[in-house]
Amino acid sequence: MTVQLCQEICDLETAIIAFQEGASDEKRMAISLLEQMLKSKSEELAEFEYIAFHEAAYNDGYACKQYSY
Repeated sequence: MTVQLCQEICDLETAIIAFQEGASDEKRMAISLLEQMLKSKSEELAEFEYIAFHEAAYNDGYACKQYSY
C-alpha cells in the first residue's frame, strides 16, 4: 500500500462526508477535490499509455537485445 493510495482513500472519505453533511461551500470543496483527483489520474493514465506504446513500438520480440537478426 502506498502513501498516495492512503491519501486518495482519505480524500474520497472526506468528499463523501462533505456531500452527506456539508454546507454548500464544503460541497464545492469536495467537487474541487474530486476534479483534482480525476485530472491527476487522467494524467497518470496518459503517461502510462505513452510509455507502453513506445515500449511496444521498439520491442522486437526478443527478450535479449544482444541477438539481432
